[in-house]
Amino acid sequence: MALPSIRSSSISSNVILSQPRGPLSSSARLQFRRLQVGQVAGRACGPSLKGRFRPSPVLHAGDVRQECPMPAPQTKAFLDAALLSGNAAQFLPVAPGDFSNTLGTGPVAGWLTAIGDLNGDGRADIMIGAPGDDDKAPDAGRVFIHVDPITAGATLTLGDSLTDIVIDGVNAGDRAGAAVGRAGDLNGDGLAEFLVGAPGMEKGAAVDAGAAFVLWGPAAPGNIDLNDPFTAGGKGYVIKGEAAGDAAGTTLLSVGDLNGDGKADVLVGAPGNDAGGTDAGAAYVVWGKSTNSAVSLNNVAAGTGGFKIIGADGGDAVGSVLAPWAT
Repeated sequence: MALPSIRSSSISSNVILSQPRGPLSSSARLQFRRLQVGQVAGRACGPSLKGRFRPSPVLHAGDVRQECPMPAPQTKAFLDAALLSGNAAQFLPVAPGDFSNTLGTGPVAGWLTAIGDLNGDGRADIMIGAPGDDDKAPDAGRVFIHVDPITAGATLTLGDSLTDIVIDGVNAGDRAGAAVGRAGDLNGDGLAEFLVGAPGMEKGAAVDAGAAFVLWGPAAPGNIDLNDPFTAGGKGYVIKGEAAGDAAGTTLLSVGDLNGDGKADVLVGAPGNDAGGTDAGAAYVVWGKSTNSAVSLNNVAAGTGGFKIIGADGGDAVGSVLAPWAT
């Protein structure tokens, strides 16, 4: 079963993955009890302005009634209970704060997603960003790809498994893993590629210009240092932000083949870009490719290698959120 992306708007101390009992169909959804307008389960609303009490719990056309308190629907998923009952598994960070994502004030991008089956065991593997990880340097960030089977009710610490794939940020403050995702096979090796955002990365003297990485799907466990694709040294390529403060890589999304070259393209959000006004933001469609050479979003903005979408007014922060087009 492919797990959906999970988003968080606050600092989290762990990640809990849960699934309902039984198979999950493509049409599965939360079930709510349907109540008609004015209906409160088990009792009637108050007297109408017509001066009579109507015992029916249904609001009829033409009636005006007092408001009745509506019981809250059961929409919460109690993750602790799911874990204890064996319907979930929990991932703990290496250190407190690893899952934090405090760069900017906008919504937090997807930092956890399911990816394809890398090791051929018939199960989707899981990619988890830890942008606050300090292993390489303070807030350099890390991404963990867990490929082992997940036991129901288990509590796991990221990086403990010898088969985990670990992707390391380059410098302090890069916040690699603030956004993660996957794309189709771009280099023809039969493996899906990984997307990693590092919105705090510098480009020369341009602080927080940000960067996005397209990494070739690895065939075996091991570590990947983002310095390799950043310097065109292999394992994928980097997409570098235009200017200081752009925070390119805050969000990432594979958008399919838009230019007809047979390769999936990548959408990169840069909510701090000032082309349309201060923090108007921008999103870039970058054509997919199979080489290790770096991509500059300055060139994309000029029409080479893709195109740029600019926010209309200052403060719009376009690129804070990206979503696939639903048909």
